Amino acid sequence: MQEIIGASLVFLCNEKCEVLEDYGVVFDEKIVEIGDYQSLTLKYPHLKAQFFENSVLLPAFINAHTHFEFSNNKASFDYGSFSGWLGSVLNNGGAILENCQGAIQNAINTQLKSGVGSVGAISNHLIEVNLLKESPLSAVVFLEFLGSSYSLEKLKAFEAKFKELKDLEDKKLKAALAVHAPYSVQKDMALSVIQLAKDSQSLLSTHFLESFEELEWVENSKGWFENFYQHFLKESHSKSLYKGANDYIDMFKDTHTLFVHNQFASLEALKRIKSQVKNAFLITCPFSNRLLSGKALDLERAKEAGLSVSVATDGLSSNISLSLLDELRAFLLSHNMPLLELAKIALLGATRHGAKALALNNGEIEANKRADLSVFGFNEKFTKEQAILQFLLHAKEVERLFLGGKRVI
Repeated sequence: MQEIIGASLVFLCNEKCEVLEDYGVVFDEKIVEIGDYQSLTLKYPHLKAQFFENSVLLPAFINAHTHFEFSNNKASFDYGSFSGWLGSVLNNGGAILENCQGAIQNAINTQLKSGVGSVGAISNHLIEVNLLKESPLSAVVFLEFLGSSYSLEKLKAFEAKFKELKDLEDKKLKAALAVHAPYSVQKDMALSVIQLAKDSQSLLSTHFLESFEELEWVENSKGWFENFYQHFLKESHSKSLYKGANDYIDMFKDTHTLFVHNQFASLEALKRIKSQVKNAFLITCPFSNRLLSGKALDLERAKEAGLSVSVATDGLSSNISLSLLDELRAFLLSHNMPLLELAKIALLGATRHGAKALALNNGEIEANKRADLSVFGFNEKFTKEQAILQFLLHAKEVERLFLGGKRVI
């Protein structure tokens, strides 16, 4: 059934990042029309209509990269360096996965309360899939492959697990694939997973150059990773699994791939991603990046390479909150750029760009887009010029959330 909602401020989250005053949206499952709120109520007098004073109406957020499986974690992992963190994950990660269903449900609830309508969920064990199916969220679930030495048996088991995931697909849940990282997936195994993605027309995701340790190993076969394989995996690798970053990037040619983190990627590497990968998207997780490597993604470098940037929370393995609003505030504090300009990048990174990264028909207020809409109420009206920044600074919890036109909050 169609209805109208309006607000004192509407963020279209289109390419221009337009802010409109006293506008409204006619919608059912999809957005039907956008216009001046009063004009819409006169044009459609028979429709239920509600206007929200001192409020912002905008698309529901897209959190394009998170790990629900680690939602049990509080202080089991070490922060301050990537190497210390990775070692602690390998030592303690198994315990975190035990009895995690309640924590995952809480994490899903946090998504909804912070105005998120769609997620890109990285999964190793598919623990979260049924909970996601039962939730109002739209989810792209990336089944992640790890394996630093070749194993046909492991590959076959992974393919069987992916078939399980594909069988669970419906209107809200889509199956996708992830190649974990250049230091953790042997090249022939990675190529097999990428071919599986091509054959099944699935999206791909990969963690890429998240740390100096990874960069040093991938490019020069030196540094902390020299002892990593023997110490943690009882494997012997005297050289990197790839002949440099370009060798890794080139595997993803003719794919739709989300490259996650990228703080240690050179301009040359980012330009190669843009030129070699058919549909390439950068995802940044500022809070996680601060805890592990202390370095933020170079936004100017990403812009020069012609790559869009989405903002995501990562998982509670390297964060203290899965609220995307908290993450957007962390993003504002992570980059030395004029705040009003940065606020627009943040907003589009949680809406329009996230939708394109996950190949979803939402993330903007535009006719024929899926009606994933949120309303946040405030005690005072923001000026149009300051609206996006003030929204990001002060928004805490969504007042209304419509997903596919259906009210869920």
